[in-house]
Amino acid sequence: MARQFSQLYEFGPFTLDVRERRLLQDGQPVPLKPKVLDTLILLVENRGHMLDKDELMKWLWPDSFVEEANLAVNISQLRKALGQSDSGPQYIETVPKRGYRFVANVKEAGGSADLILREHVRSRILIEEEETDEEEETQKVIDVKVPDANGKPLSVSASARALPAATTLPSRASQGKRSWLAVTSGLVVAVLALSFGLYEYIKARRVSSFQSMKMRKLITSGKVTQAAISPDGKYVAYVEGTQQQSLLVRQVAATNSVLIIPPAEVDYRGLTFTPDGNFIYFIRFENNVSPALYQVPVLGGTAQKVLESVITPVTFSPDGKRFAFVREYSDRGEDVLTVVNADGTGEEALAKRKLPEFFSEKGPSWSPDGKIIACGALGFDSTGQYMYVFGVRTGDRGEERIGSERWRYVRQLAWLPDGSGLLILGRHPASVLNSPPQIWQMSYPSGESQRITNDLNFYSSLSLTAGSSAFTAVQLNELSSIYVAPDGDERRAALVSSDQSAGHFGWVSWTNNGRIVYTSRASGNTDIWIMDSDGGNNKQLTFDASSDVYPSASPDGRYIVFVSYGANKACGIWRMHSDGSNPRQLADISLLDDFGLACSPDSKWVVYQSSASGTNTLWKVPIEGGDPIRLTDKFSEGPAVSPDGKLIACVYADEVANSKKQLAIIPFEGGPLVKLFDFSPTAAPDHGLNWTPDGRAIAYSDSLSGIWVQPLDGSPPVKLTDFKSDLIWSFDWSPDGKELAIARGDKISDVVLITNFR
Repeated sequence: MARQFSQLYEFGPFTLDVRERRLLQDGQPVPLKPKVLDTLILLVENRGHMLDKDELMKWLWPDSFVEEANLAVNISQLRKALGQSDSGPQYIETVPKRGYRFVANVKEAGGSADLILREHVRSRILIEEEETDEEEETQKVIDVKVPDANGKPLSVSASARALPAATTLPSRASQGKRSWLAVTSGLVVAVLALSFGLYEYIKARRVSSFQSMKMRKLITSGKVTQAAISPDGKYVAYVEGTQQQSLLVRQVAATNSVLIIPPAEVDYRGLTFTPDGNFIYFIRFENNVSPALYQVPVLGGTAQKVLESVITPVTFSPDGKRFAFVREYSDRGEDVLTVVNADGTGEEALAKRKLPEFFSEKGPSWSPDGKIIACGALGFDSTGQYMYVFGVRTGDRGEERIGSERWRYVRQLAWLPDGSGLLILGRHPASVLNSPPQIWQMSYPSGESQRITNDLNFYSSLSLTAGSSAFTAVQLNELSSIYVAPDGDERRAALVSSDQSAGHFGWVSWTNNGRIVYTSRASGNTDIWIMDSDGGNNKQLTFDASSDVYPSASPDGRYIVFVSYGANKACGIWRMHSDGSNPRQLADISLLDDFGLACSPDSKWVVYQSSASGTNTLWKVPIEGGDPIRLTDKFSEGPAVSPDGKLIACVYADEVANSKKQLAIIPFEGGPLVKLFDFSPTAAPDHGLNWTPDGRAIAYSDSLSGIWVQPLDGSPPVKLTDFKSDLIWSFDWSPDGKELAIARGDKISDVVLITNFR
């Protein structure tokens, strides 16, 4: 007797089809992410009523710990999809500090069914009875709660035909029939209620850890880059600052911090406490100096150098006598998992990978029993590249795969102190490909994983206490807005677009007809969008689960080329028509090739970087397809082609680990360097290079919100803009050179303490 029907809701030009899970506008599909569509269904079905934020979040994310920002993003995306504006139709109303209400007039259309157990749809149980000629039909509705297929409680109505009060008593046969029906209906309701009760019990046991998990911000300066918690959970060491960094320590139970190392123009990475909690180990990067590993007493003192040429965090053996890390040999294209004594002596190689395979950039983790060192690594098979977790046994040096999952990215991992599993910071196969790195728990040795965090923030610098009751991480949120400045004058810059989740820095590129192509996470996925220079006619161009970034419009207006880190598409350099149609892959890249590309002025070539040779080098590939051609032999990235098509500007270094990065000019056909310049002291060249419209200089951004211009004649760089606030993610001149599009924003990075996660 059970069947489903199509439930439709109509409002304005829109039709919401609940059964088919789609939204139509004038008969045309409107692309929405699943959670965004779930939000719309909940609002529409409760139209006219205010839905509390907490209530919405429990329905949308029943098994996960998420922050309120996720719901706000869903609402923002819905308003954009519905075209809601201050002067247009109103659909979703915000009730300040409480929740949201769907306020548009809704017309409901749909059929009926004997029994429907469906998410968000009111259901009926119709019980047929024998009727006499005198009987008039009335209805009695009994509401019960049952779970749907996704575990959400539904309102199910049992509707029965009953006799009016004045009706004569039925016959005995009729009474028997009614008694049987009454028993049957009672059993149905009882079974449904019991099913729901059992479901709720199972669900409660399954998600209790998520419901009891607590997250609080411990350090809220907004400028934290690294952090680690001591094994006893009493102290947190952290690095603060951008251009100048300092090392501080704070008691978890206190509110004040102690300065361990004063601010300096250095870059600190990989904080690690020794197992006894007495020392902090860290890596120090300086210009023209090889990165080195240092140790400093936890409450302050003189920092002592332990080992040269260390670029990944270290992990200690349980007794604290040895530590392991990944050493990179760029000259021979090799990563080596290395073990040394605590004083830096007695170095041994445990495992090796030849590029393009590599170990995780955040290093290994030593198991609490001392028998295995786990690490993330990149692998390849017939279906493409992926990352996985493996362990090296410290006894016989043999390797073993931990779990069978093909991770999209493994950034950092940490053993649970009881050895039952690991915390993993990365991107899991079950997550959206380009979603920010989240924290997962993976059991050992089975390799089964479950998510711990589930929000729109980036996480890094994972550190666990010895009791496994708490861990810290750096939580990062990137904000981005796009401005257009006439003649590059920041005083006249106009805001044309704002995205609260930057997603690859809101990368911008002008088309030949004066429109702006850019990246955005407005859809919940990192996609490529296009808009007019005033922010109008905004249109999404890519829609699948791949992470599509670094768009560059061809000067002839035919194509948009971009980098895709594929879920539905292979990782590579891609080309599509300017309307987003007919995507085509032009070249392969790896997951770590992450720094833009450029079209040649004649629209025949795409210049990009690749690590296929063992280090980042420049390549070019025909835009119509063909074999890639290598242009450089030494480290080079971030290409920009001159307006006349004769030269390429790029970021260059003689040696990856030991040399500072410089601004280099090379011939478009490849070959020896033409010119080499030092960047300004505050330069941030990884945010992109651009030639000035006259072709006489190269522009780049700095870490202090300005844009610098380096003339080719060798004269000192000149500051073009000074916005006084925000960071500059990327920028590009319009084809006529009269306007400058700038993606600006900020990074808010704090230390969070997470407890009761198991």
